[in-house]
Amino acid sequence: MLVEDASGFRGEADKIVTPVSEECAIAFLRRASETATPVTIAGAGTGVTGGGVPQSGALLSLAKLNRLEIRQGSAIVGPGVVLADLHAAAPG
Repeated sequence: MLVEDASGFRGEADKIVTPVSEECAIAFLRRASETATPVTIAGAGTGVTGGGVPQSGALLSLAKLNRLEIRQGSAIVGPGVVLADLHAAAPG
C-alpha cells in the first residue's frame, strides 16, 4: 500500500493498522515484535520529514486514538488529535 505524508514523501507498507484503543495498539505491537515485523508509527500524516512514512513492514496509524478532554488549566490529548481540534476546543 502506498503511503505519503504532507511533504509528498512516499513509501510503502505491507499492512496498515489503525487501532481504536491503546490495548489494541499494544496487542498489535506485541505480535509485530514476536514476528520481527518492522513497524512505522504515524499520526495524522501532516509531517513533512518522512518520519511517519514506512519503507516496508507495517504502518501503525494512531489517528483513531483521538481522546480530547479539556480541563481547568490542562488537557488530555490522544496521539491522533489534530492540533487545530485542540485549539478549537480550548477555552478562549
